[in-house]
Amino acid sequence: MTLYWSAFPLGEGGGGGGGSMTTFTVTTDTSMQNNVRYFCNGGAQIEMALPATASVGQSIIVDSRSAFGFLITQAAGQSIVFADGNTTTVGTGGSVESAEIGDTITLVCMVADTTWFCENTNSPNLLVT
Repeated sequence: MTLYWSAFPLGEGGGGGGGSMTTFTVTTDTSMQNNVRYFCNGGAQIEMALPATASVGQSIIVDSRSAFGFLITQAAGQSIVFADGNTTTVGTGGSVESAEIGDTITLVCMVADTTWFCENTNSPNLLVT
């Protein structure tokens, strides 16, 4: 895995006066960390595994910077909920897939360790399974 570090200020969101989010550019499959923004820039689709542990309110942002996109994968018991009521399959069979440059998704933990909420996405074409 290739990681490039920079500081990225949190742009949106109310309350608390902001802060900063660590940013990595990744070129290979990655196990994600909480409160990190990932720029996926590989020569193939990059698998991004949800963190095994997360506290309510922690967030992750995933951006596609290549035409191959990303695939967010889950561990046993994990799921991602969308505002329209769509939800990934609970566990390892569930995922969110992007295949276009510029796709972005923001996930916020809503139930510790297991359930993430899609707070924002700019892509109407994400494949949710």
